[in-house]
Amino acid sequence: MATMDPMYYARKYRELEVPIINDDNEITGYEKVNFNKYRMHQGWRDGVFPPGQMEFVNAVNTYASNLYKQGKRLRVNVRNIWDTAIFLTPDNYRDPLYNSIITRAVQAFSGKGSPEDVQLTLQLAARCGGATKGLQQYCDEKVDTYSRLGLDCNGFVGNYLCYRDSKFSWHFSTIDTNPPIHGNMGINTICNLLGAKPVSNVNEMLIPRMYVMAMVDKTGTVIDGGWETVGHIMVTQARHWGFSPVPAAPKEYLGKHYLSYLGVEATPGVGLADFKYSILNIVNSGKSEPTDGVATVWRDKVFGHIPVKIYPVP
Repeated sequence: MATMDPMYYARKYRELEVPIINDDNEITGYEKVNFNKYRMHQGWRDGVFPPGQMEFVNAVNTYASNLYKQGKRLRVNVRNIWDTAIFLTPDNYRDPLYNSIITRAVQAFSGKGSPEDVQLTLQLAARCGGATKGLQQYCDEKVDTYSRLGLDCNGFVGNYLCYRDSKFSWHFSTIDTNPPIHGNMGINTICNLLGAKPVSNVNEMLIPRMYVMAMVDKTGTVIDGGWETVGHIMVTQARHWGFSPVPAAPKEYLGKHYLSYLGVEATPGVGLADFKYSILNIVNSGKSEPTDGVATVWRDKVFGHIPVKIYPVP
């Protein structure tokens, strides 16, 4: 079994090669796409689909229906993060496999797609004529506050935790399977499924390992994210950079050295990016109070600190 680290997994989004396929299911070329924009959608409560999603689905259904009427079949090609080629060929548009393909292909419209899901989205968009200005433009075009396609924070972390081990690689047999952790889960659910208590002292992090950092509210409770509130979640590499100063930190933290980890997150204004996280403080009163284990973490690319709980990843 192989395991992929978060930064390498992020490269799978940034270095997509999408096959361009004609009506006879022949690959006529490839288009490179840097899939790195932030995308969040909170309209589900009101029954509102993300911008462009229904237009995409209708276009794919029309295209596929016409193919099947001509006696042809729709085949989609996916190369998973372990470089295994997968070919999905539903018998017709009533085939359950066809519905599974559409279900996976729309994930990128709400920030939840895996690299494999995004390949489905983009190659179908190209086939159906929706990406007339090129696939990169199709992804990046601003449709509301954000780009048409992209990732939100738990979309990236949830998919990474799902697919980081080759034992659950994206495959035709897993396309409609709900894995233990996935990108559509709430932040608190992801943290609970890790099955570990949050770190209570920075010394616990001196032995390098991977961590998930989840934003908390004033009571020390992880913000799950939902209709009214927006939380945040990040994941680190399994090694630290040692202790270093944080020149731009608030004045009460200047002049000291802090343990730092590299990691990855998807966040507004930056998109999917590598970060350096410095652990400024972890509350530990020794009294099992709700705020125990709340860490103040400095994030370099947004130049600000965030209150989080830090969970070891098994």
